[in-house]
Amino acid sequence: MASMKTLLVTIFSLLLLLTSLPSPSSSAATPRKLALVDTEPTILKYHNGQLLKGNVTVNLIWYGKFTPSQHAIIVNFLKSLSPGNYQPSPPPPSVASWWSTTREYLGSSCTITLAKQFVSNYSLGKSLTDSHIQTLASKYGHVNTINVVLTASDVAVEDFCMNRCGSHGWTRGTKGSKYAYAWVGNSASQCPGQCAWPFQKPLIGPQITPLISPNEDVGIDGMVINLATVLAGTVTNPFDDGYFQGPPTAPLEAVSACTGMFGSGAFPGFPGLVYKNQIVNCEELLMEGTDSPCWEDLLPDALGLIFKNLSLQERLTVIPVVCKSWGKAVTGPYCWQEIDIEEWSILSDPENVDRMLRMLIIWSSGSLRKLCVSGLMTEPNFSFIAEHAHSLQTLRLPRSDMNDAMMEKISGKLVNITFLDLSYCSKIGARALEVIGKSCKLLARLSLNMHPLDMEGKLSQNDEAHAIAATMPKLKHLEIAYHLIDTIGFLEIISSCLELEFLDLRGCWDVKFEEKYIKDKFPKLNVLGPHVVDHYERQAWGWDECSDYTDSLYEYESSDGMWDDEEERVELRFYEGFDEDSVYGWPPSP
Repeated sequence: MASMKTLLVTIFSLLLLLTSLPSPSSSAATPRKLALVDTEPTILKYHNGQLLKGNVTVNLIWYGKFTPSQHAIIVNFLKSLSPGNYQPSPPPPSVASWWSTTREYLGSSCTITLAKQFVSNYSLGKSLTDSHIQTLASKYGHVNTINVVLTASDVAVEDFCMNRCGSHGWTRGTKGSKYAYAWVGNSASQCPGQCAWPFQKPLIGPQITPLISPNEDVGIDGMVINLATVLAGTVTNPFDDGYFQGPPTAPLEAVSACTGMFGSGAFPGFPGLVYKNQIVNCEELLMEGTDSPCWEDLLPDALGLIFKNLSLQERLTVIPVVCKSWGKAVTGPYCWQEIDIEEWSILSDPENVDRMLRMLIIWSSGSLRKLCVSGLMTEPNFSFIAEHAHSLQTLRLPRSDMNDAMMEKISGKLVNITFLDLSYCSKIGARALEVIGKSCKLLARLSLNMHPLDMEGKLSQNDEAHAIAATMPKLKHLEIAYHLIDTIGFLEIISSCLELEFLDLRGCWDVKFEEKYIKDKFPKLNVLGPHVVDHYERQAWGWDECSDYTDSLYEYESSDGMWDDEEERVELRFYEGFDEDSVYGWPPSP
């Protein structure tokens, strides 16, 4: 194991790499390699309707009490969308450069000009409906204009804080022409955790430390975010026939299609890596006027991005003793979106595996994307995993005591799984595979490899082949080495799973086919086996290479010696001192 000194040098090198990211004045984007979640780009469909292009004026209707500083914040934000009307455009990244992306939808620029402002002192009361908002917006000019109603923090609006923080719509004027309007509310006293995030802790999900409100007014800064959202939606889909995805009654539009994603690496509860002002504060990534990073108080999300590159042993035994802030960061969700304790669990006592598994899943705080652990034996463990699986995409449970009945109980909570590995789980049968296929609609990769000794005395497993064929049409990668299927089962799978690109049939001796037929009929499909000389033919026991298992797992002398010498005291702390109610203040998974 690397020494403490060597490890710290490695960590500080990673920190230097992170803090060499572009400064706030740079136009370069954060490198993709630091992203926590890789997502496919959202494509919005154009429905051939009218868009708002060119010079668009905005009228503000202030409904209720707002302070002069609150007026100024909103006005300055609107002016920053198209600063050329008021002052030279600042270099990107800026509000103006963000707004310029609407050109991709409109085909030309959309210049926002602030026109008139009106004040309504609770003329319709303090509880408004959608028709009230429309009435307020209809009193002013309509031609290529967006009338924006802004409601104060003591004004309740229909469905505000329930399923929306703002909205936009359209109606017809007295002469029959259509016009667009929008509304945004101040959530400061009603639901800041919903409508002012990430400047306030969210109502649900990981309770990550919120960003500092730039104007020290959570309600108004939340309004700025929501105003930007509804304005972008208004110009690109003003009359419900512009750019959007989904049904017109509940569309995903520009910005709202990626709500809560403010920077690369965003996930529910975490806004992503964002630019920050350079001020003398250890919360910033760089100290002003010096090249030396403030290592001890680096933001937990940044620390998590670094620590996740370290080994399990280093994260649990070395990082916590460096300093208090690092010890706290390593127990947070940033480090544990991917939990891989498979090799360690093979050689460890089951009770320790259970405790470790629960501890790390709790630390993930609902952000768990990948889980790999071997040899789980008890039903409570499977249930615990399922309860925290709402973000889980990869689940590997080889050599576990999973059975059909257990899978029937938990499969409904594994809906986001794309890769499932139940290799060497000899109690899994057709019943389990059927419920997996029906529940896990996104499943693209399935590993069910078996050991040949486990197959002795078993009858045909064509019923399992039928379950796969009937319920898993989107499979691209399937491993069923040493299953007792025949040619009929094989043909049923490849005829039903038309997206299949790889099929592992090693040891499926009853499967017969002509390679030319497969190449002609299924040109994308690569078949491994059934006649392949692998570990099982070379030696009595081993791990199949296709599923990424290697004999190197047995290079350790014993699990008890894995964390030895000077780390023994810290190791015992993690196993014997773990208290589920005391994890450095990180909340349990929602």
